[in-house]
Amino acid sequence: NQQIKLAPDLETRNALIRENSRLMHDEAAVLFLSWVQFYFVHTPRVQSMQLNLDNSPQIYSIEMLAR
Repeated sequence: NQQIKLAPDLETRNALIRENSRLMHDEAAVLFLSWVQFYFVHTPRVQSMQLNLDNSPQIYSIEMLAR
């Protein structure tokens, strides 16, 4: 993040990092790849995710909670 790199002081930098972290926690889906055959997706909004048996997960088929 360019703003974090250019922060004028440590306090501002830490505040930007906390804000960025909060946004990533609330908004971004995180894909964890531990082994090729296992995929884990985490975000507070994911309700379920179907995986194909041929080891080709379809990220676009994630069902999101209605808002």
